[in-house]
Amino acid sequence: TVTHVTDPDYPATTVYGTVFLDGTYYVMDANARIWGSAINNPLSWSALNVIEAQIEPDGGVALARQLNYIVAFGAYTTEFFYDAGNPTGSPLLPYISAMLKIGCATSGSIAQTVNTLFFMGVAQQKGRGIYKLEGTQPTYISNAVMDRILNADDLATVYAFCIRISGHNFYILTLSTSNITLAYDDATGDWKEWTSLTAGTVLSSVTLAYADYIVTATKAAHGLSDGAVVTIAG
Repeated sequence: TVTHVTDPDYPATTVYGTVFLDGTYYVMDANARIWGSAINNPLSWSALNVIEAQIEPDGGVALARQLNYIVAFGAYTTEFFYDAGNPTGSPLLPYISAMLKIGCATSGSIAQTVNTLFFMGVAQQKGRGIYKLEGTQPTYISNAVMDRILNADDLATVYAFCIRISGHNFYILTLSTSNITLAYDDATGDWKEWTSLTAGTVLSSVTLAYADYIVTATKAAHGLSDGAVVTIAG
C-alpha cells in the first residue's frame, strides 16, 4: 500500500534520495535544506526539523547515506551530517571538516555497495569524473578517457547500479544519450564497456536445461538448420 504524505510541513518538491537514520526519514529540497520526519513516522513532519547544507550556495542535487552519515550532494560541493540527538529542531549537525569540493553531476549516477558509495562527481576546475566514497574520503576512479566520455554526454538520462559477479564488485553506469554502458571492477580498477552479445536476431522462445551446474539455452528456430545452443557453466 502506497500512502501519500499530506502533511503541510513536508517540502513541496524534493531532490533524489530518501534516507533513514536512527528512526528519522530525511529528504532534501533544491535549496539544500534537509527535512526530517517524526521518529519512525514518515507521514508526520515539522517545519522546525530542518537543517541546511550551506557551506557553499550551490543548491541540492541528491541525498544519500554513507555509514552513519547523511550525505548532501550539491552541484559543486558535498557535505556530511551526523545524528547529534538535538532535542529540538533537526537532530543533525554538520561534520564540517569532511566537506568536499566535489559535487554530484547527476543523481542517476549514485549507487552503493557494502560500505562504498559511487557517484559521478564534478569540480569547478576539473569537470566530471567518477568517484567512490569509503567513509568520508573520496577516491577518483575514472581516467582521462572516461572523463571525456562523461563530459561529452548531456546527462539527460543516466542510470547506475552495483552488482557482484564471481567475487568482484562492479559499478555499472549507463549514459543513454551516448548509448554506452560502462563497468568498473572495484577489485582490479579496470573500466570496460558493458555490452550484450547477440546473433542478429530476436529470440522469441528459448529452452533451458540444467544439469551438473551447467545451464544450456537452446533456440531451434533461428534460421539455421542445426539450431543455436549456448552453454553457461557455473
